[in-house]
Amino acid sequence: MLNTQENMIIKRTLEEFTNWVGSNAINTALKQFHELELYIVGGVLRDISLGISLPPKDFDILAIGNDTENFFSYLKDIGTLEYGQFNSPRWFPSSQTACYSDMMNIDSWDTGLNKCTSVEEVLSQFDFTGNAIALGIKDHKLYNPLNGIEDLNNHVLSAIRFDFKDTPIREDAKLTKMALHWFRYFLYSYRLGLQLDQNTTEWVYNNRIYLKQLSFFCDEFGYDSKTVKTAITKSAII
Repeated sequence: MLNTQENMIIKRTLEEFTNWVGSNAINTALKQFHELELYIVGGVLRDISLGISLPPKDFDILAIGNDTENFFSYLKDIGTLEYGQFNSPRWFPSSQTACYSDMMNIDSWDTGLNKCTSVEEVLSQFDFTGNAIALGIKDHKLYNPLNGIEDLNNHVLSAIRFDFKDTPIREDAKLTKMALHWFRYFLYSYRLGLQLDQNTTEWVYNNRIYLKQLSFFCDEFGYDSKTVKTAITKSAII
């Protein structure tokens, strides 16, 4: 049985999603493509769990099922489908809105580990537990397999795993996957007021060589190097 906070997260997430101009198209797709499951994952759920009330800048949506390719073709026909830093689809439902959706196709989503077949398996390959939360758009079921909500309640950032292959995020990129995680841990802890747990603290300290990729990280994601350095300094780890 869901507790009060979990019900609030579901309610608030659905409200934000319904207010987004792209939600009607997503709901229509779910009715049209019967072998398609869609899940809101990551940032929106995390921020709502933390009580952050700012309108979302994007919705991360995971697509699972035999109709995923039909779904992406459908999106391309009714909006603008681009590709982000990880070569994953980024959909703008209208030229009149800045709020977009980063789409994850489970069939092509690859972290260098085992292929995933379910939403729980995908969440187990996210960066930290507070991001590993999902909500089914069709059935409104909440997924919190790694206790990310509880970690957020305790203001803790807990990395999920450190065994990703440290290869470039794209073939043409200089930034590596684990360096990306390294910087993200500092930035999220700084921006969200979270404390790195012991395992994460030890890992970032032991891998401070990734600081050498600062310029690559800033170039890829548009960060100012001063902001990133401030986040690292405030952690009092490096």
